[in-house]
Amino acid sequence: MHQTSGLADYYESDLAAELKQGKDRSYGLDDVLQMTKALPPQAAPESGKSYYSDTNYQLLGAVIEAVTGQTYDQAVQSRISKPLGLTKTGVMQGTDVGLQVYHNDAVLNVPQILTSMGPDGGIISTSDEMLTFLRAFMQGQLFNPENTAQMRQWNRLFFPLQYGFGLLRIKLPPWMTLFRATPELVGHSGASGSFAFYAPEPDIYLIGTFNQTDAPRRPVGFMLRVLNLVAKHRGSR
Repeated sequence: MHQTSGLADYYESDLAAELKQGKDRSYGLDDVLQMTKALPPQAAPESGKSYYSDTNYQLLGAVIEAVTGQTYDQAVQSRISKPLGLTKTGVMQGTDVGLQVYHNDAVLNVPQILTSMGPDGGIISTSDEMLTFLRAFMQGQLFNPENTAQMRQWNRLFFPLQYGFGLLRIKLPPWMTLFRATPELVGHSGASGSFAFYAPEPDIYLIGTFNQTDAPRRPVGFMLRVLNLVAKHRGSR
């Protein structure tokens, strides 16, 4: 979860290009391992820096299934969705992939790829239920307090992002903002421009998606602009 295994990201094999071209296929954990082995490792394990890899979450999903004796979807339902009253959140099944995803102007009809992702991005939800989940997550309703604190042990990922245990942190350095204070953002985003973040200091949650694979970093600038507008509005009252 800390992304320090150094394993290559299987998604960055031919799969990412196939998805963006609308080429669909299903795959399982054995296929993920083969795709990963065909790529060079990103670093030695525990190198002191995080290197994001979807492979890590595929392996984590397999561990969850082995430990619980449930499918990954059953584990999500029993441990997260049902306790929080989420009725529209779960691992994608069949062709139910929610809103259309685009690459530039092209609609990506890739239900087999999306349903194969499972623990590394194959969950479908709604904005309202994502907000419920993120509130519960940030308020410590899903984990023991000591585990919540451990999640915020930050490693460098790539500028200006840091990575904890399953969490992204965005905090711009002063020299980038003319030494004006900027809010900290904690949460996660996805390759399709989806995002779910919490800004602790203004106590604001930001949930949404662009459904667009052409610029996965787009949510960062968008969220910072939204928070800047909120700060200006509050300052003018």
